[in-house]
Amino acid sequence: MFRAEVVGIAIVAFTIALIPFVVDVSVVFSEARDWIVRTFGMGLFIVAGLSIAGGAAISRRAHERDVYNVARRTIGILAGSLFAWGALGLNEADWSLGNVSFREVSLGGTIGQALVAGALGKLAWLSLAVISASFLAPGPSRWFLSNLPGWTRTAIERRYAQRAAAAVASAAVATGRFVGFAFRRPGPVEPDVIIGASDGQPIVGNASPSFETTQVVYRPSIDPASPSSAVGSGAAAKFRHDGELEEEVFTGADEDL
Repeated sequence: MFRAEVVGIAIVAFTIALIPFVVDVSVVFSEARDWIVRTFGMGLFIVAGLSIAGGAAISRRAHERDVYNVARRTIGILAGSLFAWGALGLNEADWSLGNVSFREVSLGGTIGQALVAGALGKLAWLSLAVISASFLAPGPSRWFLSNLPGWTRTAIERRYAQRAAAAVASAAVATGRFVGFAFRRPGPVEPDVIIGASDGQPIVGNASPSFETTQVVYRPSIDPASPSSAVGSGAAAKFRHDGELEEEVFTGADEDL
């Protein structure tokens, strides 16, 4: 009745049942999740993709039919995956998962940061791209590398780099001028200067009449002593406005005094 298998299974079940009472499972899971995210970052998706691809290749028994091609593609895929992981290690984002901020550990986690740490690390990371291309596409890679020296020589002779830099500089200057013209600020208004006047003396123009000024009313006045009268001998009609009449009144009053 008390077989060893039954006793072992009972002990394991009893231990698992006691775990929630002894250990705070939620805290343990949270810390484990944070450690995984901090260590792998978004590289978890790369690991998952490699696992799926490896499982599919093994299930199809591809390694039994063509060992050389499978090994070559495996090396190329691994090198390309590490290159992508290093690229994630160079980038940061204002994201967070749990208690982990990708602004602190980068998108590639600590592993991604380690792949591109230092100058030698970045050089090794760039070499992963060359290795991946060489193993995954040996023919095009060989063609590119064989033609690269000729392309470089032609670019130096025709000064492609200098022309591109000059074009970029000209475009930057033109853009700066356009932006400065489009968003220019109005400067201080300088007064006009009168020729022959003292330095800095502005022109004082006549004040333009406003609509609120008093309307000028013209009234006829008869001057009987004028010989050019149109209404009779010795009289002439002139039209004068109220201001002139008031001035004549004041002038006549002064003469009387």
